[in-house]
Amino acid sequence: MLSGFPRVYPVLGLCGGYVLVMFFNPVRRALVDGFRCIGRYKRIWITFALLGFGYFVFQFVTFTPIRDWSDLDLGQIASLPSWYWPRLTEIWTETPLPALEGVAGIFDNATTTYPLSVVAAMFMLVNWRGLHGALVRALWKRYGFCGGLVYLILLLSALASLLKPLVFWRLPEWSGLVPAAGLLRISASVDASAFIFEYLLGVYIQVYLITVCLAWIKGVSFEEGELFRFAMRRFSYVLEWAGIVVAVSTLIVRLPLVLAYFTNIPGVLDYLPIARVLMSGLIIAFCSVQISLALHNETLIEAMRAQHRAARGEQRVGLFRGSALGLGEMNQDEVADARVEERERRRVFLRALRVGEKADRLEAEHRNDVLAAVFGAARVDEASHVASLEKRRFFIGKKHEAHGPA
Repeated sequence: MLSGFPRVYPVLGLCGGYVLVMFFNPVRRALVDGFRCIGRYKRIWITFALLGFGYFVFQFVTFTPIRDWSDLDLGQIASLPSWYWPRLTEIWTETPLPALEGVAGIFDNATTTYPLSVVAAMFMLVNWRGLHGALVRALWKRYGFCGGLVYLILLLSALASLLKPLVFWRLPEWSGLVPAAGLLRISASVDASAFIFEYLLGVYIQVYLITVCLAWIKGVSFEEGELFRFAMRRFSYVLEWAGIVVAVSTLIVRLPLVLAYFTNIPGVLDYLPIARVLMSGLIIAFCSVQISLALHNETLIEAMRAQHRAARGEQRVGLFRGSALGLGEMNQDEVADARVEERERRRVFLRALRVGEKADRLEAEHRNDVLAAVFGAARVDEASHVASLEKRRFFIGKKHEAHGPA
């Protein structure tokens, strides 16, 4: 009976049901605001499109069976009915893990950065827009001596990222100089080291895009270079959580893959499905920690406690607090850690005289009140400022009305 039932009807029913669920879902408003933000700042979707396209080109050039134009048959693309479509029973066991990793990536690192991470490594080393200096200062101020160790790891991984394409393309030509096993060990070691920079670059990109969304929500203008540096300072807070993710991923996923080239480790060629499930579970279990650290001057423990309260439904935003599209649902008093760029050779006080604390760029150690004062200056609430604010600086000077909830 069901054999003659058109397959398009279940698909239409599934799509229709999803539309109904999303139409009555409370997150719909946040998603709509997110799409409006994307329309306002096209750099958000262009960033992901550019990184994805770069990885597509790398994969196609590396693994395509097409070596010349004679191998390209456009008739195969047009003849869809002749394509072999596997049944769901044949492939369903291979889909849950990639789907789980895709969901975890939303809250951790939404896109791959290679091979454009090579360009980013060069930009960082040449101090493009002052990002290298901002990173060094932020790490030193946040972590002290340990920040120097973190910087050394970042620097070595950036150098490994620069060497990665060179090792990949020159590997066949080195076969006469180094044994095949040695070449594989070198390439695996370089790849594992470059992974740290590639991952942290993706985290920084997400922090930067979060600040762009935040500026849109508050309806304020910003100077592009200062926004990059501000995101770098916020990135130093997110490093507390990102460092844990890198350490766990290296220990249970990357390190076994590297050691497999030096000794016999069973099950590594299966790409460690259990370890990947554990990594995805860890990220999803603490899905809001990254964005919480990006927006608040708080410790990692405090961010984990906020995640626990969100999971219990004690916070209005809930689990969607960890999504960039959910920023439209955040209250103004949930946003912290910003400082207006101090006027050159002058001091600017952002709080009342009775508090008497001076501005220190965008790096206050306060939890809830700082951005409220900063964004108030960008709009109509100027009472909290003792001194006048310099125009055309980051988060100062009204330019656009807010397009989302304020």
